[in-house]
Amino acid sequence: MSANPRNRSTPATPPVPTEELEAMLTRLRLPAIRDRLDALLEEAARREMNLREALAWLCAAEVARKDQLRMEMALRLARFP
Repeated sequence: MSANPRNRSTPATPPVPTEELEAMLTRLRLPAIRDRLDALLEEAARREMNLREALAWLCAAEVARKDQLRMEMALRLARFP
């Protein structure tokens, strides 16, 4: 009988308070992740992503938001009619 790696007993780590996590994400300038963290984590869980996949997906959401903001700023600076 093969052991399921998801059911392995691991040392418990205390949960990080939401405020502390939000402060860290703010300090790291990751507003897309901070603002949508719960929804992004729920979606990652639904998709059964491993930690590496989930981290890459969270980073992709941040990059997409920064690209969008950069484009919006460029359009404002261009002052198109």
